[in-house]
Amino acid sequence: MPTTKRRLKTAVAAACLTLGLGVTLAAANADPASPEPAWSMTIEVAEAAQTPVGQTLIEHLSVRHPQLADARGKLTQMIGLDPIEDIQRLTLWSDTGNPNDVALTALLHQSVGNLEGWMLAMPGYESEELNDQTLLHSFLVEDKQGGPHHTPRDAMGGSFGDEAYKSRPPMRRVWVALPMGPDGNYRVAAAFDAGETRELAASLATGDAALGAALPEGAVAAADMARLPRPLLDAPPDAPASAMMRAITGGAATITADETMRTTVQLDADSPVRARQIGQLMQGAAAMVQLAAMEDPNVVPLADMLASLRVVDTDGRRVTAELTATPEQLIAMMNAHDHGPAQRSRPPAGQLDLDN
Repeated sequence: MPTTKRRLKTAVAAACLTLGLGVTLAAANADPASPEPAWSMTIEVAEAAQTPVGQTLIEHLSVRHPQLADARGKLTQMIGLDPIEDIQRLTLWSDTGNPNDVALTALLHQSVGNLEGWMLAMPGYESEELNDQTLLHSFLVEDKQGGPHHTPRDAMGGSFGDEAYKSRPPMRRVWVALPMGPDGNYRVAAAFDAGETRELAASLATGDAALGAALPEGAVAAADMARLPRPLLDAPPDAPASAMMRAITGGAATITADETMRTTVQLDADSPVRARQIGQLMQGAAAMVQLAAMEDPNVVPLADMLASLRVVDTDGRRVTAELTATPEQLIAMMNAHDHGPAQRSRPPAGQLDLDN
């Protein structure tokens, strides 16, 4: 691969790692036994969808990808809830950073639609009463992360013969409760651990602490990460931006949306000199994307959006960067993603393609 392309790919990877919308990086040296979640993300779903930029993007996706609008309609009919309009707040977090250790809470309205009936039809369904008003549901879902799972035979009972089950993916049990909060609106608590779901359901029945902290004024999404996920810590030293990753000790991001979408990212480094280096890397990555756009039209939408990137403050160990995107820029990004990279001729059989 030519040196310029290799550097560009490294720079783009660094930019994505540091400026992924709503995603922040954090500490490699935090206490793994800390009760603080390793990461969390909160989205005001219905509010975000009602903003001008949200409405524009939803309309664009519905026109460009009618199958998405069709899937939304079918899901709404099936569960009796619109996944965009009827979910007020959605919070995801993990106490360990492991993809298999994720919990979810959500704030709904005064109806749960057909959710409980839909769960009744899920494979391996079981339930028990938490109280007179709330059931603890559990069922099996496909496990794509390789976590602790039920074998296909355990999951489905084996009544169709052993050979049929060998081809089924691993399944994992999830527990879900739908308690009503003190305001009369329903909440969702879900986790891969029955005890955690019980605790979340009890908390949600009396208050909103388990729904996540209040977002800053005007924000529709926020993310926080206190500990770097183990796969990133274990990345080879020559992996793109690996040294930078290990220098980050904390971070947060917020997204506000009205006529435009604005992302603010704060990264804490392990020293002031590392903070300056991270800020320089962010600006340098954006500059390299601008240069690449002169040769590759597929990069133009990304370059156009990154032109607004500003490292607005490097105070001690903290770096603060801001990025603004218009609906037109976001749509151009989505369209470029749909088109994919420019087509290149394949190398002759038996010859390695060193550009990938």
